[in-house]
Amino acid sequence: MEKRTLFVVLVCVLLGFSSCNYYPKEVVYESNFKTLDLRVYADQWTFSNEGRYYYCTFEVPELTSKIYNYGVVTCYREYNKGTNDAYQLPLPQTIHNVDAGNGALYTSTIDFSFAVGLVEIVLTNNDFIYCAPVIYSAPEGMDFRLNMVW
Repeated sequence: MEKRTLFVVLVCVLLGFSSCNYYPKEVVYESNFKTLDLRVYADQWTFSNEGRYYYCTFEVPELTSKIYNYGVVTCYREYNKGTNDAYQLPLPQTIHNVDAGNGALYTSTIDFSFAVGLVEIVLTNNDFIYCAPVIYSAPEGMDFRLNMVW
């Protein structure tokens, strides 16, 4: 019995000395952030015949090459802006729709892309007939929130 106890203690001691220890080095980064509200009015959507989508491009001088290369840029669609019921959903966002005229089902995807000094909001319908400006009107006005951290 004593040999067994001695063996267990010895194994525990050896494992204790041979276990890996990780001492994380605390690194504190100074972070900066900027939040911008973007509004796309219904008449600001531009239709791309080539890509069959709607888009709106914003000049954002605050989006510098430093943010582009080393920061994080996120965008949210904001619903009910300015009310107590306001909420945000991150992009990309997929919305399921029903055509009021014929009951056809389709989805819309809202996404964004960015470059130094520019942000583009894009809305694409999965059934391209719902993109044709001759048949259907442009999307409604929408509010967005652009967040930059660097």
